[in-house]
Amino acid sequence: MGAESELHQRPEEYLKAFDRQGHDVSALVDFYEHIDFTGSPMLTSTELDIAGRKFGKERYRQVLKRSLVVGDNVFLRGRGYYPGYVPLLNTDALEFIEGSLDRLEASLECIAEDAERCETMADKIFVSQPLDHRKNLSLLLLTGLFESMLQDRTTPSEVFNRCYDLCQEAVTDYYGFIISRKIPGLRSEDIDEIVQSIDAPTAYQKKKALSREMDHPGRILLYCANLCSLIDQPYDFSVNPLRGAAEIGFALKTIGEILGSEAVGELNFVRYSTHDERHGAVTNICELMEGHVPKQLWPSIEKMQGKDTIIIDDNITGGNTLKNLKRALEGHCRSVDVSVVEINRTHLYEILESKGQERRVFPTKKMLPAAIGEWRDQRAMIQLIERRLRHPGA
Repeated sequence: MGAESELHQRPEEYLKAFDRQGHDVSALVDFYEHIDFTGSPMLTSTELDIAGRKFGKERYRQVLKRSLVVGDNVFLRGRGYYPGYVPLLNTDALEFIEGSLDRLEASLECIAEDAERCETMADKIFVSQPLDHRKNLSLLLLTGLFESMLQDRTTPSEVFNRCYDLCQEAVTDYYGFIISRKIPGLRSEDIDEIVQSIDAPTAYQKKKALSREMDHPGRILLYCANLCSLIDQPYDFSVNPLRGAAEIGFALKTIGEILGSEAVGELNFVRYSTHDERHGAVTNICELMEGHVPKQLWPSIEKMQGKDTIIIDDNITGGNTLKNLKRALEGHCRSVDVSVVEINRTHLYEILESKGQERRVFPTKKMLPAAIGEWRDQRAMIQLIERRLRHPGA
């Protein structure tokens, strides 16, 4: 059910590291198969009813209220998960995040008790719904705060650092519960304090800023597990372009810790994409920092000098964004590798002749996980991406 799989091997082949650590790989495959192609965890109506009888009417009502029912499928990301078209982080956006978290509080408090009764992956998915929503809200806050700090240099770096810690905790709580039923250490008051410390304006020019493109926990799990098994020596830093890669670095640290295989040390973020018409080419670290990293966070970029770094993005299509990022970092870091969760294996468009005129046809993108596709090792995957970087659009 659920997952739209274009993997070249069965999901369990990418989860061998968990098997070596004694985890139930079949349960993790079941988790992957319970994820819709959009990234939403999902249950059948029968599974939902069974869980509702086990965990009680009130928990059933709370889960259903936050879900979307389509036929026999229940998508656990429904009302309250997606902010929709919202302005950049302003008072309205902060109220959305804070209000959504307040409405999750009662459900979050039940997780420790409910965890003891989880017997199947469907049970875990049912119980973990508020953890998934909390994770999303925390990452939306981090993404919006980062982008706001590009315009407002008065917000201290300590506020972002606290938000960073909150996101790491939220991501760890979710994947830790799914993988090993680890009871989360919830501290909801932290978000309230962070929100209150942000001096947000009442309005920005309207644009869709609070969004995350790679929001598929099944693919993120496979990617991180496989990448951890491929890396011999951990990278000192990872650089994650926002908005698409907000979750991946946090998940990689969490899953690496569970597997006892550290993949990356510190995470850094940049707001850069050649798809954004405002972003030109960057050729060095100074050009990258100016305009793409809040000035308050420049010290974290400066710490990367002479260090081993990996750029982790959600996907690669033409290659220009990652090519520019790699070029800008190479003069600053000791080494720079590139890794992505998905590679677009189709051309973005075909030129067809119709009555003597050219027209563009944009087919559905078919995304394949770069680190968990047919490539045998990290070197082969890096080489394939390098070819894409050398020949953008190929």
